[in-house]
Amino acid sequence: VVTVMTSSIFINKEWFLSMNRSFEEETGLRVQIEVIPSSLSEAFNKINIEILTGSDIDVIQQFETNQEQLRYEAGFFMSLDHFLDMYDYDAEKKFGEFLAVKDDGEIYSLPIKQEIWVVFYNKKIFDEADVPYPEAPWTWDDYLETAKKLTNPEKSIWGSYMIRDNILWDFIARQKGVPAYTKEGFSNFEDPAFAESFQYYYNLGYVDKVQPDLNVLSVKNLNWDYFASTDNIGMHFMGNWYLRLLTDLNDYPRDWDFGVVASPVPDYESNNSLVEIVSCSINKNAQHPENAFLYISWLAENQYKYENVFPARVDLSSEEEEEIFQSIVEKSGNSITTEELNRAFFNNGMGFKTAKIEGILGHEYSSIIEREAIAFLSDTQTLEEAISSVKKNADRAILQKMSEQLKQ
Repeated sequence: VVTVMTSSIFINKEWFLSMNRSFEEETGLRVQIEVIPSSLSEAFNKINIEILTGSDIDVIQQFETNQEQLRYEAGFFMSLDHFLDMYDYDAEKKFGEFLAVKDDGEIYSLPIKQEIWVVFYNKKIFDEADVPYPEAPWTWDDYLETAKKLTNPEKSIWGSYMIRDNILWDFIARQKGVPAYTKEGFSNFEDPAFAESFQYYYNLGYVDKVQPDLNVLSVKNLNWDYFASTDNIGMHFMGNWYLRLLTDLNDYPRDWDFGVVASPVPDYESNNSLVEIVSCSINKNAQHPENAFLYISWLAENQYKYENVFPARVDLSSEEEEEIFQSIVEKSGNSITTEELNRAFFNNGMGFKTAKIEGILGHEYSSIIEREAIAFLSDTQTLEEAISSVKKNADRAILQKMSEQLKQ
């Protein structure tokens, strides 16, 4: 047996069930799922509590790079090096730059998939508005102008849709490669690029009115799957895991075709996509650590085949990469082509920047930003007050972290 704790959002999904059945058939090991009845962000915190109180669950999954770093620093993980040697498993050859090697030279996680942020769009809405489909390279100014052309209050059509997600509070700064920390290790949030990110998101909803503002999102309880479950959104900025919804025509039936295009950029000198790495690790208290290694290494090599996402592997042949695209095309109802997918995600001349803040305080830093961003978007503080508050609270948390490290 191998035990896995995960959010309830996955437990009844066919891809998730089919994936685990295949693992069981290939290995003879039984996958035992412990369900956390909550969203991914809530599940992250609840799983942390379980581990802190001594849970012997085998497999721990992280959905953001800073989650993996936070848990590593907390000492949650078992080193994988013993199992890599035991099975002569060349992780570097398989995962290359996606493999995280810690300061002690050991490996504590394997990358399961890469999540690249792009723009999905409803081709039917574009056609009815007689607006050309978006093409990259394009800027956030281009995105706004396109959204304005698509927005039609009489038909309840929004040109844009962005959920409450902490990537959206600083995405412009991330694309520009602006560091979250100063050279001295403190918060760099006073850099103008962070205020630019806050203001752009605010303007989309409250000034330009091309998407639901934060109040509308809350009152109408519009969720992350809203674009896939309705027909009144023109464009949706989201990660490639959304393909899982758009290729699931049973749970998300639609009478419209979707398209996908590479992310807009702040300017052509900041020509970067945003990417996150989902990873799996073994709990330091795991009851079945060897089985856990067999499970996470299998996921790292195979999960993409079931979820319609992109693996974090560098060892695939061009034929295998083409199979990934073709599978997505077929399951999408031929909404898109393999060429569209390739241009949107990979062969577009764009660089990559990490979507979320990492470093000494990654997860907590992001939480501070989100709290102050929501206060700004709710008009309970000004932009200047929000930026200053992030800086002050992040610096305080960084000082506390530094103090704890010195005591150790």
